[in-house]
Amino acid sequence: MSDAPPTPVRALFFDMDGTLLTRRPGAPSTVGPYNLFHILEEMAIQKRIPALEIKSRMNRLREKDMFWEWSEFIVALELDPVAFWDFAYHREIDLLGPTTPDLLGMMQRLRAAGFQLYITSNNPVTGILHKLRILGLGDMHGAPLFSQLLGFSDIRALKTESEYWLRVLARTGWAPEDVAVIGDNYQDDFLVPRLAGISRFVLHLPAEAPPNNTDGEVHVVTDFADVETVLMPLAPTAT
Repeated sequence: MSDAPPTPVRALFFDMDGTLLTRRPGAPSTVGPYNLFHILEEMAIQKRIPALEIKSRMNRLREKDMFWEWSEFIVALELDPVAFWDFAYHREIDLLGPTTPDLLGMMQRLRAAGFQLYITSNNPVTGILHKLRILGLGDMHGAPLFSQLLGFSDIRALKTESEYWLRVLARTGWAPEDVAVIGDNYQDDFLVPRLAGISRFVLHLPAEAPPNNTDGEVHVVTDFADVETVLMPLAPTAT
């Protein structure tokens, strides 16, 4: 076995739901990345827009472009954006939270170690910012710890497609060997990005985890706090 130090990782692509963010104990299983649709409907009903009209406006937007943005629905339903995002935050803050208590500290330490941080998500950018606000990692105006938020509406592809990961590499300017993907889905956060040439992965699988890949491509952790332990030896400042 070679004693050469590992090749450093320079960029970390973090998934959001199930990776950085999880349901709080007791939260209903319906809470997820598209729970905002229910909140949009609830606010529109409060404005006395008929339920059928709400459904019609939302369906027209989804049919017009599969790579929609939450802002389009806010405008279509004539909602006040400040009131909507505040309402959504207070509705979900008791339902969603970080996968590890010291998530902010972990992200700060990873940045200090020389990693560039990114979010890769099947949520639009405004949805990502909303979730980062819940996590205390940003707000609706930005997320300073992250170099880019790579939502599906901007990339115009889903994480289930290798095209998404090829476009993410093109958008960020990193070579596949420079990055690691951190996620919770064996297919979307490992098998598919591997097709784009990415070769290093950390999977947060708290339930029944598959064994580590024998060639060292993927590290499986059951406790998200262990992600930092896996990544730090690969930091630019450590090699």
